[in-house]
Amino acid sequence: MAIQGAGVTATVNYCPIADNYAIESLGKTIEIDFMSTKSNSDSDVLIRIGDPAKGCIDIKPTGAYLYLSGTDIVHTNYRVGERIKLAFVFNTSNNTDLYANGLVYIINNGILERAADMGYAGSYTSD
Repeated sequence: MAIQGAGVTATVNYCPIADNYAIESLGKTIEIDFMSTKSNSDSDVLIRIGDPAKGCIDIKPTGAYLYLSGTDIVHTNYRVGERIKLAFVFNTSNNTDLYANGLVYIINNGILERAADMGYAGSYTSD
């Protein structure tokens, strides 16, 4: 899908982490493959998944960010015009036997970039 023009938006009716999804016990991986070629500003949000007031993923022209209550907890950077394959991996938070218990990872073009405590996992659910 190519979207062009100032102020142009599109809504994709897909909710990868719906309110009734038990992310704390099931985990989740979200993969996004895209390329940005034109934007007015590095702060433009190209793709948003979730609720900015609670928890969300924002894909911008030069970086991808995972926010919890407006705070950037994990991010990665890339160049405009580069094809990007991102994965956000939410590990379960209620299995105390796992070393990586409750972490969220961001993987950029197959390379693990960063990991952070995902905080209250239920914040990432949104209908």
